[in-house]
Amino acid sequence: MINKKNKKGAISIKTFLFIGRLFFLIIIAIIFISIMRAFIVKSLNTAEIEKDILVNRVIYSPSGLSCFDSKTGRFIPGIIDVNNMNSKRIDYSIDYKNNMYIAANITLLDKEKEDNKEIKNFIYNKLWYDRFLPRAFARGPGSVLKYEEHIPVLYTETGDCFNTKKGELDMIILVPR
Repeated sequence: MINKKNKKGAISIKTFLFIGRLFFLIIIAIIFISIMRAFIVKSLNTAEIEKDILVNRVIYSPSGLSCFDSKTGRFIPGIIDVNNMNSKRIDYSIDYKNNMYIAANITLLDKEKEDNKEIKNFIYNKLWYDRFLPRAFARGPGSVLKYEEHIPVLYTETGDCFNTKKGELDMIILVPR
């Protein structure tokens, strides 16, 4: 029970306890805000995922570079048909409308011999490849990320999926930031 003669002392004890509670509340709020800031993503970097999607569509898509076996009626992923290596076919396989997102230089090299002779080369999205290439060496906003992929494959020049040679598919992929 509070002594009515000494009210000033009772008020100061309540104030002191309130300051302690307020200090504890501020600490909890700072911890809560720090945890929330740790989980908030301010920017997404999807360039590497876009690159992987392009590579997979080129190699594994039935409308990509894969060889078609007419006997079984199946596409065989990992075996490249040189006759399929053209920009028009890849444009059909990767149908981005108004594609300003990605461009690639795709080269098939012969690995049967040590000279790594170039079998075929084409550029997917040539207009934007030519625009992105000068910016591939810059840094910061407006620049372009350059990825190089070297994928061992088998290839056929005759269209026969079982008459193959060792090769390497070299891809220079440009993705704007």
